[in-house]
Amino acid sequence: MIYLGFIIAASYLLLIFSLYRGWRHVKTFPKDSDTQAEKVRVSIVVPARNEEKNVTALLKDINEQKYPQPWIEIILVDDASGDKTAEAISEWHKGKLIELKLIQLQEQETNYSPKKRAMSEGINYASGDLIITTDADCRVGKNWLATIVSHYLKTNAKMLSGPVRLSPLKSFFSKIQALEFSSLVGSGAGAIGLGKPLMCNGANLAFEKEAFDEVGGYAGNDIYASGDDVFLMMKMKATYGSEAISFVKDVEAIVDTPPKAGWKEFINQRTRWASKAKAYKSLFALFSSGVVFLFAVALLLVTLGFLMGNVRLESFLALWVVKLVIDYIFLYRINRFLNQSYLMRYYFPAQSFTIGYTIIAGFLGNFGSFTWKGRRYR
Repeated sequence: MIYLGFIIAASYLLLIFSLYRGWRHVKTFPKDSDTQAEKVRVSIVVPARNEEKNVTALLKDINEQKYPQPWIEIILVDDASGDKTAEAISEWHKGKLIELKLIQLQEQETNYSPKKRAMSEGINYASGDLIITTDADCRVGKNWLATIVSHYLKTNAKMLSGPVRLSPLKSFFSKIQALEFSSLVGSGAGAIGLGKPLMCNGANLAFEKEAFDEVGGYAGNDIYASGDDVFLMMKMKATYGSEAISFVKDVEAIVDTPPKAGWKEFINQRTRWASKAKAYKSLFALFSSGVVFLFAVALLLVTLGFLMGNVRLESFLALWVVKLVIDYIFLYRINRFLNQSYLMRYYFPAQSFTIGYTIIAGFLGNFGSFTWKGRRYR
């Protein structure tokens, strides 16, 4: 059994080392002295469900962008909210010059993913050449749009994945989440750098509307509650090749999203994300998710075995050293980019948290159920 653990550990080492190399290969570009942003009309599509308390802060950020307002269109899709989300949006927009469209959806009993339905409706109304998506509880910097569009013009990419970080971080639990979340950001960017797109985040994603229509949008994966971002990325790769997907490795493109308040909410989110793995067709995606899950299980079993006296100290230490060393190198580089290097002081206590949630979410994502935005899924 221990030999199988070493095989899994070697596979994990190879995976993280490859992602680290991919991160280093992601292209960066010098800042423009004079932007060409006015050449591109953008439609910012934001699905919102019960976001009365958050959505106006995002709208304020967008309204203050250092980007020509005539070339910005905001499309807010109220996904059958039970609060006053729509009223808050309408009230905020009074007297503002920025173009805003509000689409209100009614609740529907259907297997179709509510978020993909909301996104599709918003994109159908979009007039921009470049669609940029984010979430209603996010915050963005003043150069967010200009940075993304500049990267788009320089790369000619069909899809651009942007960096996301958790913020604000006030509790120990939120800082542990942020450190773990940074590994997902780095893995997604590293995979793009390798030419093997693996994951992205709809909180900071851009793609050509023409390309979205050409690949069929979200059709084919619309029964899954999660994956509007990843499945679209896979379709873009299949149609245009991996070179058509780029990561915006620029600190001014970072989007901030809040951490989850408690363990239950966190597990529900990660279970929702894990639930889409059963639909993966990419061998690299299947290999990556499988190795991460199996290594977490192996570390748990070897630790229990060591505590019960059934595993030798050398074997116990060998597996843990593999994870601790390679993860630290990778995470330090990612968090330095995200301006969150201080999170590395929580690295060691985060390990047991990461292993625990990986096993629980991986299992529930395939065999259990979860709730999201007041809706239950199986």
